[in-house]
Amino acid sequence: MANIYRHSDALDIWPPNAPSTLEDICLTYFLDHIFQYLDKTDDSYCLKQGITFPLGLSDKLLAKIVTHTKHLQSSDDNVFGIFNNRATTNLTELSLRYTAVSSDHLSYLCLHALREIDIAYCPEIKGNFVKCINQAHKTLRVLQLGGNDQFERMEFLLDGDVQETVPSEQGDNACSLSQSRSAIFVLPNLRSLSLRDINAFKPMDGVYIENVPLMERVIRPLKSLTHLDLCDCHLEKKTLEEIGDLDLPNLLSLSLCDVLNGCEAALDNLCKLKTLRHLDVSQGDDTTMFLPVQYPKPTDRLQVLIASMPNLRSLDISGTNLAGYAPIQKTSHRLEAKSKEDDPPEEEEGLPGNDGRQFNFLGLLNCADNASHRRNIPAEKVTGDFSEEQILLAVHVYRDKPNLLTRGFNYLFNRFRFETVKAHCLSLEGILSGMERNKHDKHVQISGSASLFYIVKGCKKEKLTHTQKRKVIGCLLDAMERHMAEHTMMRNGCLTLCHFNIPYEVLYCYNRLVRILLQMLRRDYNDDFLLRIGIFLLNSLACQVEGEHKQILGQTGACIFYIINLLLTYRSFGPILHLVRCYQSLASQYWAVWALCNLTQVYPEKYCQLLKDEGGLELLEIVTKDPRPIPAIKTLAQQVVTFINNRHVLPPRDNDEMNGDVVNGNQE
Repeated sequence: MANIYRHSDALDIWPPNAPSTLEDICLTYFLDHIFQYLDKTDDSYCLKQGITFPLGLSDKLLAKIVTHTKHLQSSDDNVFGIFNNRATTNLTELSLRYTAVSSDHLSYLCLHALREIDIAYCPEIKGNFVKCINQAHKTLRVLQLGGNDQFERMEFLLDGDVQETVPSEQGDNACSLSQSRSAIFVLPNLRSLSLRDINAFKPMDGVYIENVPLMERVIRPLKSLTHLDLCDCHLEKKTLEEIGDLDLPNLLSLSLCDVLNGCEAALDNLCKLKTLRHLDVSQGDDTTMFLPVQYPKPTDRLQVLIASMPNLRSLDISGTNLAGYAPIQKTSHRLEAKSKEDDPPEEEEGLPGNDGRQFNFLGLLNCADNASHRRNIPAEKVTGDFSEEQILLAVHVYRDKPNLLTRGFNYLFNRFRFETVKAHCLSLEGILSGMERNKHDKHVQISGSASLFYIVKGCKKEKLTHTQKRKVIGCLLDAMERHMAEHTMMRNGCLTLCHFNIPYEVLYCYNRLVRILLQMLRRDYNDDFLLRIGIFLLNSLACQVEGEHKQILGQTGACIFYIINLLLTYRSFGPILHLVRCYQSLASQYWAVWALCNLTQVYPEKYCQLLKDEGGLELLEIVTKDPRPIPAIKTLAQQVVTFINNRHVLPPRDNDEMNGDVVNGNQE
């Protein structure tokens, strides 16, 4: 990992644009035709008899379903049931973030020999998921929870009637959950626990839930923990101050990003955690209006903190003033000889309060006094805004910290605007990873998509591989789908999509893209430019495809009266007249002439004069005399000319005949 963030000005390594592996092709084919291999059950699906996925392939299948399809996104239509039989599927990882997995599904999914479970931001999971997870107590090493109020305001922690026993790893004796307010999670082999963005700790009506035994019943019993992450958990002051009292003898890493919020007592109490090798007390949220959190006597506090942790080699103090303040060197303008005593003092350390220790990593993004700009920073890797290397490191290491990630994205975007970014591939990988891990956060999606735009249209766009392009398109569609109310997100997404080869590079997600664009066009963003982009994309999707894709567009309820209603919002026929001149694409020209014919007949008072004023009448007369258009186009053009000149209403045309002409014209 150390060298992945190092690059020279001339080095920007891209992966080979190789075809997919045979295994990946087979999995993709299986997913594209998945229901041919499944039987319907009462609440889900199961594999047909005789189909088995061996160890390793089951994990890949689940990961591909989560990433590339919608089969796990709806509680009414999902395929979790195919993993119900451990004889035909054998899972070791449950990476189900942002899926519609429920507690009922977990009841059989957790019967697999699981090493890792990630069910963060799964809205269908409720408080009774704890028993399900405890089923994997023998093998589980990594657990990630949070988002969507999974803890239901911690009510399950206060349930005194919970009775359950699971075998202890040390012997046959049973470990009871009811013994003296003992553990909620009975996971003796758990090494890493992540409780992120848990709003259940927030006060209700201004009053904190008293005596919620988070430390005592959730964390402290997990004696094998080496990594604990409480990022963005809203803890009461009393609970914050208890973190330093955790009796976890193996704890090596503690992340408290956006947790302490300037609590001095909690910070000082962390000095009791002598075994830590990594500590994160960074602050990235906007509670202080993007200003670093101010601790009194920051240098002294940092000095005590570092001295108490002899093994500490990784420290993140981003968004705080704990990096201290560099001394200001005074300059004398007196014209006299300098003595030896007048020489300026030796340069201060890059991290005042440090004991001379060399760190593997220091997080200094948005620290007071521009700490990341200093010389002699005692660390191999540093996050900050001073250099491209610091920014790219921030984008990669803060992928699970949305507030700090957004800041890293913003710094990267500013460099892309001025064309100073050299490592486009590394930037792309960091942006995609951060957006995929934080689909719920609109700020991450907006700022990330802004940089994607510059990568896709930039000087290195030809180096994007087939796989990378699909990841970009998928990320954009995910963001547009989740944050359709955000005008900026939709604008960024559409502008970036315009730089792909439409429709050919989006045929694999044609139906989804059309649906998103139509939903977007039905909203009132008060932005004519965004409407024009949407119509341009739909036009590109409609006019250059055949067969099933044209049918898909029609079945979604688009190609034309709704779009015409939108064109009532234009003050100019310019975009349509541009298509009238498009002799190389008869379908586009046909659509444009047909639209003008409908608009002028349905709303003659509005559009007849506008068409004449913009030279449209003369343009249509040219079309009627040009040998290139098909007869149907010439007929429509002549109808518009005749109608405007004579101002009488023409009889309606047969829509079926018109649709047939479009297909024939496009083929011709």
